[in-house]
Parts: sequence; structure tokens; C-alpha cells
Amino acid sequence: MSHIPNDDTNPFTSLADLILDNESIAVLATAIENNRVYFWDRFGRFKKADKEEDKKDALDLLANFYDWDTRQEPPVEKSEFKFDWYNPLKLYGWAKEVLPNFDNIRETIDEVQPPQRKSAETNRAKSYLILIAALCEKNKIDIMAPGTVTNLVKMTELTGATIGNDTVRSILKEIPDAINSKTP
Repeated sequence: MSHIPNDDTNPFTSLADLILDNESIAVLATAIENNRVYFWDRFGRFKKADKEEDKKDALDLLANFYDWDTRQEPPVEKSEFKFDWYNPLKLYGWAKEVLPNFDNIRETIDEVQPPQRKSAETNRAKSYLILIAALCEKNKIDIMAPGTVTNLVKMTELTGATIGNDTVRSILKEIPDAINSKTP
């Protein structure tokens, strides 16, 4: 391949593009190990990663991204992550004509799925529940005491909004789990 494959008939697909398309890091790492990868070197030359050190650089980038991505709290939506040309994951990839068959790779590896991470909305909802618990505790409101649901419904009416008894009861039941999930 003597030219940079980035035209309409042979577009370049970078590791960043594949990550945004939700390809797993394990599959991408296996593809690099088995099929080599193409990249721009530090002098701007486009070439195949024939040397082990070039392949290792791509694998190290993937490992670092995986480590960073799996530790985000709350998780960063990949669509919001800025994958521009300053991102080194954009420098590695394959042209369409040599793109590995990721489905075949997926079938040949025993991939352990990372633990399911909670969405930002789930984390925010738990934070709201903890905030409600703190306000109740500060105002000496026992969320488990009889009559608390009715009293809280009346308090919400003071704001001009109404929340039904069943909704308040359901919210109060979620508070202990929210507190336990945020406690080390």
C-alpha cells in the first residue's frame, strides 16, 4: 500500500473510530496482534506496523484507553469523547481493503466483559436520594417512621407541586440502597 488509504473507495478506519462504533478493546487488541495495524509514524509517514515496537505502541494505547475508560465515574459517553487528530488512537487503524474481520476475531477469543457500569443518570438519581436522606436527617425526619410519607407529601405541596403517596413511598424505599452503594 503506497498511498494513504483515505479516499472514497478505500477509507481509513482508526482505532478511535472503531471504539466509537463500540468495538471491544479485546477484539481490537487481537486484531493488532494477528493482522498488524497501519499507522502514521512520528515523521508523518504512513506504514504497516511490521516492527514489534510499533505494534506494542498501538497495544499500549489501547490498554491505557481501556484502563481510563473502565475507571470513569460517572462514565464518559464515547460519543462525547473528543477523538480528534491530536488523539493518538486516530493514528492507528486499517484501510477498508485490509480491515480485519472483527466478527471472526470475536468468535475466536474468550473475552471477559468488563463490569457493567452505571450510567450517569443512575449515579445522579442515587445522589438525589442521598441528598433527600441528608435533608431528612438534618430536619430530624425518620424516613422509616409511620406518617412520614403523608408529611412529605404535604411538604411538597408547599412548593406548589404535588407528588403522590405511592411515589414518595417508592422513593423512600430506594434511599437505603442508594446510601449503601455510595458507601466504601
